[in-house]
Amino acid sequence: MHVIIIIYYNLAINTMDHTYVLDFDLDYTKPMGENGTLETGYQFKSINSNSDYLVQKYNEDSGEWETDNNQSNSVSFHRNIHALYGTFSSIFGQWEAKTGLRIEYTDRLLQQESLNEDYVYKKLDFYPSAYLTRKLPSDQQLQISYSRRINRPMIQFLNPYTFFSDGFTAVKGNPDLEPDYANSSELNYQKRFGASFISVETYFRQTNNKITRIQEVDEDGILVRTMKNLDSDYSLGIEMMANIKPLSWLDLIPKATWYKYHLEGEYNAADIEKNSQNWRVGLSSSLRFKSNTKIQFNSNYESPSVTLDGEREGFFFMGIAVRQELFKRNASLSFRVEDIFDSRRMKTTSISDEFYQDSEMWTAAPQFIISCSYSFNNFQNGKNRENDNLNQYNIY
Repeated sequence: MHVIIIIYYNLAINTMDHTYVLDFDLDYTKPMGENGTLETGYQFKSINSNSDYLVQKYNEDSGEWETDNNQSNSVSFHRNIHALYGTFSSIFGQWEAKTGLRIEYTDRLLQQESLNEDYVYKKLDFYPSAYLTRKLPSDQQLQISYSRRINRPMIQFLNPYTFFSDGFTAVKGNPDLEPDYANSSELNYQKRFGASFISVETYFRQTNNKITRIQEVDEDGILVRTMKNLDSDYSLGIEMMANIKPLSWLDLIPKATWYKYHLEGEYNAADIEKNSQNWRVGLSSSLRFKSNTKIQFNSNYESPSVTLDGEREGFFFMGIAVRQELFKRNASLSFRVEDIFDSRRMKTTSISDEFYQDSEMWTAAPQFIISCSYSFNNFQNGKNRENDNLNQYNIY
């Protein structure tokens, strides 16, 4: 159960959410010849969520919060994913090859109980992948790969109810929102220096049916934010990373990425094409102590970028985490602080024939997170075979 309270000026949205998740995996592995391996399996993932939104407005005359029945609503979300997968890998000399196929059937149902409306989405998808790795002299390695991945919309993007953050701005979900799909081709090089290594990755990534936040002015002059599958984007770039161990208890991981970004789609009945030169830099450092304590620092900067209806400014953020292992490493206690300087703010400019808007969105920071875990019988999670990454859009 999750309880989230969002407060705007004279407006509060209280969300009560119950979510149930079921995962089932059945795996089979069979050696093939001297150096071949066949892996097959079935995976079932189910998520069921019930959310109640209580929207209240502050009455300045009475000094009390009053329920807004026009915005308060209830919604249920059900999604079942059946997946079959198979991979075959083999080693021949200095070469290693791996190819695979994942087949997924998605059955999604959104029930807007307050509107008495059901929205059904069913789809069969195929996700091929292929990897070819060549070992080179002096601890070097070269790899070429291809994979297709999926990004599913977050639940809150689907609820068709309209929420007003003020008298001029509203947020509305899109129950017809579909996943977007990315095709990624990569050529990677790695060189090891004892316990350290450097890697260079070149890639071309294409995203189709991209989930995009848009803003439109309705007939009442209200600026409505929603999500749609509008455009496609292309990234051609290079990423350089190193894992440096100057001391046995210290790791330094610098990373730098540059890519050419191309965006094309349709917005407000007009065809749009945009380009930008984007880059990211980051540095992580980990310190390990004999007391089984680990401290990690992370810092990142992301450059400005174009968007479908404008542009986004660059931003910097930093975090720190402390992890203490207990009971012969069977248990751990972690404390994490995210966005220490409250600098991860998404500043965007949106322009159309109907409006011009400068906006800034952020999550209250710094955030303090405490977590603990205990492993029974040295249990470890298996490989995650589902590429189900979620974008960190925030349309509120």
